[in-house]
Amino acid sequence: MTNNNYNEFFSSFLTTYLPRLPDEILMQIFDLFNRSDLWTFLTNFPHHDLRDLVLHHYYSEVAFIVHSEVSWYHRYFLDITQFFNEEIFEFMDTFPENIPRRLIITFDNESFSTIEQFLERYDERIRKVAQLEIALERCQLGDCDLNYLLSFKNLTKIYVQNMNLSNTKIFDNTYWTDHPRLEEIILVQDCVDDWSSFRFPEKLKCLELVQTELDHKLIIPKSVKTLSISGSKLDSLEIFQNQHSCDSTQNLMEDQLPAGLRKLKLETTGIYDFNRIHWPTSLEVLSLAETGLNDSALKIINNLHRWPPGLIDLNISNNPIRLPNFASRLPSNLKILEMNQVELSWLESEHPIEFPETLTELYMNACKIPGLDVLSFPTSLKKLALTTNQIEDVASYDWEILVNLETLDLSGNNITSLDDWMIPPNLINLCLFANPINELSENFPLFIDQYKFNLEYLDLRFCNIKSISVKYIPASLKMLILLGNSLGSNLVLPSSFKSLQHLNLCRCGLATVEFRDEDKQLTTPSPRRKPLDLPAFYSYDWKLCLGKIRKSTNTFHEECLETFRGREPIWLID
Repeated sequence: MTNNNYNEFFSSFLTTYLPRLPDEILMQIFDLFNRSDLWTFLTNFPHHDLRDLVLHHYYSEVAFIVHSEVSWYHRYFLDITQFFNEEIFEFMDTFPENIPRRLIITFDNESFSTIEQFLERYDERIRKVAQLEIALERCQLGDCDLNYLLSFKNLTKIYVQNMNLSNTKIFDNTYWTDHPRLEEIILVQDCVDDWSSFRFPEKLKCLELVQTELDHKLIIPKSVKTLSISGSKLDSLEIFQNQHSCDSTQNLMEDQLPAGLRKLKLETTGIYDFNRIHWPTSLEVLSLAETGLNDSALKIINNLHRWPPGLIDLNISNNPIRLPNFASRLPSNLKILEMNQVELSWLESEHPIEFPETLTELYMNACKIPGLDVLSFPTSLKKLALTTNQIEDVASYDWEILVNLETLDLSGNNITSLDDWMIPPNLINLCLFANPINELSENFPLFIDQYKFNLEYLDLRFCNIKSISVKYIPASLKMLILLGNSLGSNLVLPSSFKSLQHLNLCRCGLATVEFRDEDKQLTTPSPRRKPLDLPAFYSYDWKLCLGKIRKSTNTFHEECLETFRGREPIWLID
């Protein structure tokens, strides 16, 4: 095919056939584009419907971030697609008819004139955005400036760090207290001098205070559903006051948390007085991590106050709890329990520690667990994490009764052998990272055909494995990570990988890798649909043997050399 014919075919495909594909297929195609190619397509492709589809999917459903220097706030948008600064200006100017669904504006150490210039430039369109969020750190803000920000009725979230709001007369500002959409507020590092006269918006749903001095009563609107206080000195829960109105002219204050509160996080607060606790009956999530919660405090909670009746998620990590029988008094409906870095007196218990039969997730990392014989897990568990403990004999526990367990993490223990270990029958994810396991052999039932396990992800990074002698690998396995093991110069693997998508053999000292030559083979490596991730092979110019298919170089080889040259490969699974 000549270049002219190819260009004609390609143009015809783009203009005639591509728009006929279903939207779901089109989005899968566009997901393969990088940011530059996607922008080129948007600005040059004439088909109106396709442009609208891409605009809606990538630009109306993502976050735009202006001036992203605000440090602590970054953690709130790590999991969303981001467009920054000039990219946003270019988009706003190129597509004036498009309104972003979500707009995040962040400013660090700026005068308000800088903020105002941006807001006024696109004022009309910004006021039409569905969700407007503003983050300010060390900014100079006066009364008029605050009123201008609050004039945006679509403002749903505001974050303030290292700024004194007391200078803005926010205490009696009706733009603030009566704002129609402001539902989430995050205040970091002493933003208010006197909390006793501070009022929050009446429709507030989520309040987070970080590293804040709380030496006065904190008045919380009855509308708040989520309250989080961390890194602050909080002697007792009596500091909270609940504000509610009995009529339009009178506000009543009660020494209690809002009756409708669903999530309460009091982390690294150093609470020492648990005597006067009044848990809201609606509470579902409670975190008391690193609060000083000890055996005496647990006794007070169990005997005097009880746990909230609807509690399903409890975090008591990093607290000086020692008595092993504490678990017997946990809420009966609990589903998630985090108790990392809780070092119980394991040897003082005559019987294994039992947990609520409703528990689906249990996290006991870095608890100095001496062995599995001190624990009795409920059959309801779906996820179990026991990392960085002192577990040696993994086969001694009856794992077969955990029929619902899907994820098990035993990283960083002292497991030396997997012989005779019957893993939970329906396990999907297994992580054994950094255990001193010497070999993988058929003595591990996972590698015996008759058991038919359904494991999909197996992580054996840095396990000191020197020998792999297996004839069968579960056909369900999608991801196998053997990074950092000393496997010798040649590795021969079974051909039973039917679903393999990701194989990591980096830093294993290998020169050749071979799969046994049988009818059932892996597909040829492809950089686009990724049935097998193999950049580490090609970055070191290894020879790869795929049964009857032998290739030491191909187009994928050159691409990987260019992509990964000069840096450590980063392994990601979609």
